[in-house]
Amino acid sequence: SSNFQNTLTHIKKTWEKFYPSHDFSYFILKDFYNQQYASEFTFAKLMSAISTLSLVIACIGIYGVFMVVSSLKFKETALRKIFGASQFSLSLILFKDFFYLIIVSNFIGLPLAFFGVNAWLRDYSSRIDIGPWFFILPTAILIAITIIILAKLIYRTVSISPILAIREE
Repeated sequence: SSNFQNTLTHIKKTWEKFYPSHDFSYFILKDFYNQQYASEFTFAKLMSAISTLSLVIACIGIYGVFMVVSSLKFKETALRKIFGASQFSLSLILFKDFFYLIIVSNFIGLPLAFFGVNAWLRDYSSRIDIGPWFFILPTAILIAITIIILAKLIYRTVSISPILAIREE
């Protein structure tokens, strides 16, 4: 800090020596960029918070939808188990519906995101290209989160004794 002040004082004296009729003014480029992009930093924080909140809400929604689907397919799962279906095949049957929902939601959401990001980036002089990872990575993350959420629920559902379903009849 003192080295900066000494350098600045020396530059100011040199400026006044060569240009006595002009005022010496300066700015720090880092502060200028921070001030120029302050709204972008705020927007990024806001979008991160909104994305996290929507991800939590989506996870709760996946949990709720699975609870409804598993209760509707409780008897079907029990009958398949009685007829010799493995826990893995029952898990695939239960997960298949959610996989289709993920694919459909990506077909709807990713083009909207593509157009939104392109419209947002249009205002910048230097911009990035949106490659295939923009589509592949969120889809993979979404599938992974869904698998993590549903793994325990699916295991619990396929582990229930089929006698409970038969007793309800």
